[in-house]
Amino acid sequence: MKKKYLIKPISVLGLTLTVSSCSFFQKGRSDQEIDNRAYKRGFEAAQAHWVRLQAHEEQARLAAPPEPLPKKYHEVPVPAYRDADGILREEHTVIIETIEPQSHY
Repeated sequence: MKKKYLIKPISVLGLTLTVSSCSFFQKGRSDQEIDNRAYKRGFEAAQAHWVRLQAHEEQARLAAPPEPLPKKYHEVPVPAYRDADGILREEHTVIIETIEPQSHY
């Protein structure tokens, strides 16, 4: 006797649910357009945020006081001399402050 293979009702029910659930998750054209517009708005908002952040950082950098230039102090000997009033000034040293140029290398 030949066995007849019958499709079990549970597998048919599972197949029906699978097909119906796939069609349930497919969005219509208008839903996709709404999602695309929302994505674009979010993307543009993120770009605007980064532009504003960079602008604020630039303003803060420009508003900050500049770094002080490096200074060096040198002792320079001054020989004895007579000033305009005829007073004899003894030999001494004078401290001179110099500003070192910054290298841009």
